[in-house]
Parts: sequence; structure tokens; C-alpha cells
Amino acid sequence: MRTRERRDVGRVRHATMVALWLAVVGTAGCDVPTALPRFENVLALPAPDITVPVTGFASPALPVRVDLSNVDADFAARARGGEIRFTPTNPEDGTGTLQVTIRDVDSDVVVMQTVTVDAQGTPQIVTIGQDEMIAFLGGDVEITVMGTLGPGQIPTRLLVLDILVRITFEVGGE
Repeated sequence: MRTRERRDVGRVRHATMVALWLAVVGTAGCDVPTALPRFENVLALPAPDITVPVTGFASPALPVRVDLSNVDADFAARARGGEIRFTPTNPEDGTGTLQVTIRDVDSDVVVMQTVTVDAQGTPQIVTIGQDEMIAFLGGDVEITVMGTLGPGQIPTRLLVLDILVRITFEVGGE
């Protein structure tokens, strides 16, 4: 009987040592956080509305400028990208396609994207990458819209695009 008990005790010790060894190796292989956690947050900034004529043929809207010059370098370095949301106020049910151009006034950084305007006023999103957003921060950004909205009528109807700039940035960690 004693030999059997010794074997059982030996197996338990062996199993315990293997479990302990696996725990140590598993812990050593994991990333153990050593700093504050990092997460992303979004800053939303309203911008001037854009009024687009509903003419039935290609028409430009007057460009608007968004002042991002008060953004400091530390905040700009934490930028991870962003977007500009265009929400149409469309009382006349104008529909069509618009080419949106967003450019930094002081450099050659440009983001272009096509958005579709429907009768329901569905918000449209223009995505801005990290490099472009960093270039936009700290200066003025000009937003230009051109396209065809119809059907055209006399007198000319107008569609208003409500603009919201959303900047995604990293918070925490070092």
C-alpha cells in the first residue's frame, strides 16, 4: 500500500510542478501593462453650413473655412484620424451627387470624396486619415462642394449641408 501512496504523492508533486511551470512560462510570455491604458476619444466641432443650389446641372457651392488654428502640437500629435459628417436639410427633396474637397489652406494636403444626397437627408461621412488630419490641425481647412442636385426649378432652390468635424485622438499612455 505504501508504494502506491508514494506513487500517488509523486504524481501529485509532478502535476503540481508542471502546472507551476506552465503558469510561470505563461505569465512571462504575456504583455503586462506597465503604463496607463490608451484609448481613443472623439472631439466634435461644428463648422459653418454649406448652401448648395439645386439646379439640375453641375453647380459649385461657396466654399467654407474651418478654423483649426488653435490646436496645439501635443494634441495634433495624438490625432488618429477623423471624419466630416454632412447632414442635408432638404425641404425640396433635391437629390444627386456631390464632390467634397477638403484642403489645408497652407499646404497641398487634400481629401476628396463623393457623397450622395437623398430625399430623406441621410447623413454622409467623409473619412480623413491620420496623416491628413495631422496636417489639417493647426491651420485653416477649406471645404468645397460641387455637383449636380435636381430636379432644377425656377426659382432656384437651395439645399443646406450641416457640417460636423469629428477628430479622433489618443488619450492616456505615454
